[in-house]
Amino acid sequence: MRYAIPLALVSLFVASTGYAQQVRFGAKAGLNASTYQGAPVPNPGFRFGPVLGVLTRLSLGRHGSLQPELLYEQRGATTDLLADGPNGVFNLPTIFSQQTRSRLHYLSLPMLARVEVGKLFAVAGPQVSYLVQAREQRTTLLDDPYTYNLAVPFTETRAGTEQYHRWELGGVVGVGYQVLADLAVELRYAAAVTPLRHSPPALPADWVSWPARLEKARTTSLQAQVSYTFGSE
Repeated sequence: MRYAIPLALVSLFVASTGYAQQVRFGAKAGLNASTYQGAPVPNPGFRFGPVLGVLTRLSLGRHGSLQPELLYEQRGATTDLLADGPNGVFNLPTIFSQQTRSRLHYLSLPMLARVEVGKLFAVAGPQVSYLVQAREQRTTLLDDPYTYNLAVPFTETRAGTEQYHRWELGGVVGVGYQVLADLAVELRYAAAVTPLRHSPPALPADWVSWPARLEKARTTSLQAQVSYTFGSE
């Protein structure tokens, strides 16, 4: 079932080539600013990474075309969790904080409809993505009164791909400007509709009030892209 959506998009692309009046090919590159949304995500922040890929533009008329793409997207986010709870025989408070920086490597297949008015254009459509790899850097700080408020941070970097859903379904909208016949600039917003992570195991420390339930979070991103196309007119 998880392969049904990617196969459907590929089938749509193949079928549409038979109806296209003109076909153009191209490459694109840009910058991606991504973060997490959904409840609850503790203090989400943006992470920046590249976007690289190729496109095929299938003309369906004077002002419209179908534009499937294959993109490499580097996404991620930062989260900052602060929690406290009782600890020790005297029920004294212990402060716990954790900063997480995630880096997610995706292959994405947007299937976009493109509408042109003069040099301006807009794109919109569904997108399916596959997570190739995920890495996380976590800095944990534990402030305990038994250590005389001496807080020593601990940082670890590890692969965490198994904690994430591999397949992601989302949507893309964007606007752009055709600078030259072959050169265009574009701004996009992309958002997932499927959850980011698997449900976590039971928490080892039940006194920590943990608001970070990232299995309900979804990725969102803003992209600035430059594309160059070539082919039949």
